[in-house]
Amino acid sequence: MCTASVAILQGMAQPSKADGPYEVVCPHCNKQFEAQLLSGGSDRHQGFKCPHCRLFIAYARAEEQDRVEPHQSSQQS
Repeated sequence: MCTASVAILQGMAQPSKADGPYEVVCPHCNKQFEAQLLSGGSDRHQGFKCPHCRLFIAYARAEEQDRVEPHQSSQQS
């Protein structure tokens, strides 16, 4: 008699965040910049790299401190 176990592993669904660039204010140097979201394996590895001081800014922390928002493309009225 053969008894074998089979496991199917699936990655967790990533939270949906707006596609495209974000407007970010660095908590270290307080400079504003536009950047794409860097995605990593977990929520704590999703964020932005400040081009001025090179600080990594976690998306979750920037969002809770109101330092990030989706970039608004120039709309013509």
